[in-house]
Amino acid sequence: MLEVEMDTKNLEFLEGMLKEAPEKVPQAMQKTMRRVGSYMKTTATTEITKKYTAFRGDVSKAVKVARGSGIEAGIDVVGPRISMYDFKTTANGGIVAEIIKGKPHAFQNHTYFKAKINKGANREGIYKRKGKARFPVKKAMGPSVPQMAQNEEVRERIETKVVDNFQDKMINEVVKVILK
Repeated sequence: MLEVEMDTKNLEFLEGMLKEAPEKVPQAMQKTMRRVGSYMKTTATTEITKKYTAFRGDVSKAVKVARGSGIEAGIDVVGPRISMYDFKTTANGGIVAEIIKGKPHAFQNHTYFKAKINKGANREGIYKRKGKARFPVKKAMGPSVPQMAQNEEVRERIETKVVDNFQDKMINEVVKVILK
């Protein structure tokens, strides 16, 4: 979980700035944190899909805004591993999967294949044979969204953008609350 918390020193500083309306500071902080939480979700989804070829909708479903006490904002990234088929894959003479953008990986042996098994259950995907026999087969899986979010490069970009944006959102909400 990625979190941004307001320090009580910052609350006292805001109250000092807003001596004419100190009772409105907590309301402004709650609105700011709600907006920061939404921004964190959007930023996390964008940064993950910039690095990985997973579908944006799948990533967005896995990123949840965590609701806190009002003076903290965060996101929870949850979900199972994603099928290899749901990444950028091609099957021309062999399976080539591109999980990280710009880094395709070719599966040269013929134990991997693209197929639709159990048509009614929508089990289209990349499969691997477990032996020489036709069956059993195992579905090839890529990383989960939480694993993608834990990538150091992705995590740093999310944190940098959120911290840069936090101050602007705080000032905007304080001004909105005071002008009401």
